[in-house]
Amino acid sequence: MMSTLNSEEDVIRTDVLKARNNTLLFYNTIYQISNISEIRAIDLSTEKSMPQFYWLFLIIGIILLLAQQGETLILGILFLIVFGYLVFKHNKTKINSKYGLYISLNSGRSTIIASKSLDFVQSVAITLHNIMNKQSGSVNFNFANNTINEIDASSGSVVNTGKVDGDITTNVD
Repeated sequence: MMSTLNSEEDVIRTDVLKARNNTLLFYNTIYQISNISEIRAIDLSTEKSMPQFYWLFLIIGIILLLAQQGETLILGILFLIVFGYLVFKHNKTKINSKYGLYISLNSGRSTIIASKSLDFVQSVAITLHNIMNKQSGSVNFNFANNTINEIDASSGSVVNTGKVDGDITTNVD
């Protein structure tokens, strides 16, 4: 069973999520994995309602059909065709499918990282579960192309004492 969320205020869109030993990094945020209390896949899909002015085409079309005169009859049929086309186009795009990786910390703070693929979000959650149980691991999760890459353990680390360009995630191997 998948959870849903009604608010998008906590949703983050990032291309890369990195797990390094006991830390989770994305954009300018670093979480200690041992402080994560919950990880789950959630449904962020939304359904757009049909615009009210579409109904105007239907009402005008029916009224013009009831007039039963030459030009108004053709115009009424035209309005009904436009209404049908608008409803068809709306139904084709009314559901915006999005999913999220919900991360809750022991402090009560939570973050959602958005993705268009439920399978990818579930794979990320399972991989993070495995990292949490091993207490180590280096993995890159690429949300832009839905890939998970395990990184070889590094023998040392770089200490940056100068200017950091970009965000934190791009500066961590």
